[in-house]
Amino acid sequence: MAGRGAAAAWRLRYFEWVMQIFEQYKLSEGARQFAHAALEQVDEAVGVSVSDNLDDMNPSNLSAAIKGRLWGNICKFSLDMELYSDAYCAIISNPDEESKTSYMRRFISVLCERKVTQVIPPQSISTF
Repeated sequence: MAGRGAAAAWRLRYFEWVMQIFEQYKLSEGARQFAHAALEQVDEAVGVSVSDNLDDMNPSNLSAAIKGRLWGNICKFSLDMELYSDAYCAIISNPDEESKTSYMRRFISVLCERKVTQVIPPQSISTF
């Protein structure tokens, strides 16, 4: 089991690294895909990270923090690509409440700056 967790931790690091390279070259679609791939590794990888490096960190808190950062990145990349529904989905999928609030503010700001209306049905916003 530790071997699978260690492999997941390496995949998580690799996917985040590749995501950053795509982001550096402003290739948001590639960055977004690797952020999604990294998200799939978090739960399995966190157990290894906690046991190896962060004995005082709660695994669920660490997992939420990593997922929050990745969902935030997905939101940013989606906004860059004008995929507003995807950006909104990333916001509501984010388990980190502070990050969720921050990205919702950014989302609304971007929509206002770009004069985008009718992106999300009003009943969806009430669930936030």
